[in-house]
Amino acid sequence: MYPTVDADPSPVELGLVFEVNRPGVITDVELTRPGKPPTPVRVRLWNSTGDVLADVTDVTDVPTYGFRTSLPMPRNTQVVPGERYVVSYSTEGLPYQSTEWQFSGEVVSDPFRLPVSAGVYSYDGGFPTESWHHSSYSIVPVFTD
Repeated sequence: MYPTVDADPSPVELGLVFEVNRPGVITDVELTRPGKPPTPVRVRLWNSTGDVLADVTDVTDVPTYGFRTSLPMPRNTQVVPGERYVVSYSTEGLPYQSTEWQFSGEVVSDPFRLPVSAGVYSYDGGFPTESWHHSSYSIVPVFTD
């Protein structure tokens, strides 16, 4: 399970499905992108039915491969236990990092619960729901009580 760089020329929305075990707020989204992408990063937080709860576009200057950057979310991005959410970002046709078989089982790390196949994607720029080889796409929500 080592990260690889996928050089897919098509824009793809990459995401992570998660639940929380207590009420709180998603304050930031951390993601890792290979190289030094020249484009803004668009990050979205979705509910389980595909409604957008937060939509942030920011310019990130990623100096080297594997650098993790944090994008602040709006202050009202509340999450509650028992609901499923997806946090995602658009590749804009640039290479992205993936790790196959990362989510072949459920992952529990307080306060998060990640289901099997938690890494999701979509090629239509919308709500990501598809999964490939239980992959992770190096995107993580940051939670606070």
